[in-house]
Amino acid sequence: MILAIDARLMLGHPRGMGQYARMLAQPVKQQARLLVPSGQAGLLADANGLAKGHALDPWWEQVCLPQLAREVRATHLLCPSNTGPIQRLPGCAKILVVHDLIYMLGAQDLPWSRSVYQSLGRIYRRVVVPQALKSADWVVTVSNHTRVQLTEQLGVPPRRIRLVPNTVSEDWFVDAPLPDAEREGHLLCVAGEAPSKNLPRLLQAFGHVARRLGSAPRLRLVLVGVSRAQQPHFAALAAQAGVGQAALVFLNDLPAATLRHLYRTAWGCVVPSLYEGFGIPALEAMASGTPLACSDATALPEVTGGHAWHFPPLDVEAMAHQITTMCLAADRAGRARQALAYAAATFHPLTVQQDARGFWEEVGA
Repeated sequence: MILAIDARLMLGHPRGMGQYARMLAQPVKQQARLLVPSGQAGLLADANGLAKGHALDPWWEQVCLPQLAREVRATHLLCPSNTGPIQRLPGCAKILVVHDLIYMLGAQDLPWSRSVYQSLGRIYRRVVVPQALKSADWVVTVSNHTRVQLTEQLGVPPRRIRLVPNTVSEDWFVDAPLPDAEREGHLLCVAGEAPSKNLPRLLQAFGHVARRLGSAPRLRLVLVGVSRAQQPHFAALAAQAGVGQAALVFLNDLPAATLRHLYRTAWGCVVPSLYEGFGIPALEAMASGTPLACSDATALPEVTGGHAWHFPPLDVEAMAHQITTMCLAADRAGRARQALAYAAATFHPLTVQQDARGFWEEVGA
């Protein structure tokens, strides 16, 4: 087997889809050729790869990527980033990874992003992905929720779908949870500004939480991942919700060790998403042994396994109530330990890597 991989999100210090792609390809990395646009040539380092073509995403993905796969004589092409070429490649099996179908939602279900780039990407995927799925030999997804959606909404035959869930690196699981006495006064939310992340409602809910808790404990809301260009917008929403500047912190581009420290020392974590194909921040919170308040929508109940304080994401009052309950609950430490044990048993990298190896054995690697 010669496996060509669309590696645009895998190089450097990846998160999310890029980390997943690395994990999925790990069992067959010796047979892999990483394909990227010319502008990423410097990131290939010593990897067995090829950089060629203009970096404009649709052009590179639909034209350059198939050409490069033919150039390296690939027998398989892995497209790990929720999209891929529409065309079928003669003599080359196409493997498409679909993390979620959020981009298939209409504006009535999910507003357009404030980011033009994100909105254009949503339109592009809405057009391309259903066609790319038709010519895919294998479809890999990360949750049973998305697996069901692929069949029910886009007609992908179940026999072509394989489930390999997300994971986090082993160092998330090495430390015992911190007792409350050693935790810091922040409520952590790791999310970007995409409408699916539901940050406006979280800011409203946090205003209620801060007023209810008073000084027992007095919390700051730490938002990780909101782009600097969008931070003033969300700061204004926070002010409207009665959240002062001192109670809201924006952070970006954190080293992995710093992010893990934020999770481990948080008083609690919140994942308020409207839609998730999996929900890595929920897993990161559980692996850190930190109490978690979480939306009850889409894949999140599947991922948390009943070990979070759940709320309907459209109900600000319910969100505020569950966050407050999490912050004050007498059994919060015990529930966090149970969540850690569940995460370690279900999503530990050694377990997930077995799923990945099983997939490649089925493919014929």
